[in-house]
Amino acid sequence: MKTLAHNKLKNTASILIMSFFMALTVNAQEIVCPEVAEAFQNEPMSLLEEITESDYPYFLNLLSLQKYSNIVYRGLSVDFRKDRGYALTGNGKSIKLYAKYGADGTLIKGSLIKKDSRLPLLIREHLPGFMLERWEMVSNKTFINDFDPLKTEYEVELQRDNKKRTVFFDHSGNRIKRLFRS
Repeated sequence: MKTLAHNKLKNTASILIMSFFMALTVNAQEIVCPEVAEAFQNEPMSLLEEITESDYPYFLNLLSLQKYSNIVYRGLSVDFRKDRGYALTGNGKSIKLYAKYGADGTLIKGSLIKKDSRLPLLIREHLPGFMLERWEMVSNKTFINDFDPLKTEYEVELQRDNKKRTVFFDHSGNRIKRLFRS
């Protein structure tokens, strides 16, 4: 009997922990911004499972994020009185999200980092040159700044024998010396 109760408690705790990590959290109140409200009021609700480029416009204002049914609003942030802003955070196995919004709900600063995601063709075209030199890609990161595709940068980790090398690319697939916006 004790084991059954213990297993139920353990299962309940596991479900709560899983649901906590699966949902993105927004520390915010509902923001009334007429321009954005009008533009997004007829949008059907959907589940945010992966953040793609087509989702970026929704992250530019808190009100437009109401499109997603799995973003949970939890009241004012702890720093509300100090900075009059709101924060959106989310972490997962291969993604890290942070967005800071002003008192009116508009984006001040945003950062989305994706690990080991599919690289754009413009960047994949550069990699065979490294492969000829026996470098192998071991990982990559995509940095999307302010949810703007033109501010996206890529970091590619290469390895050959015991040596590692990191190369960087901008949104157009051009090699750059370092990440400028991360």
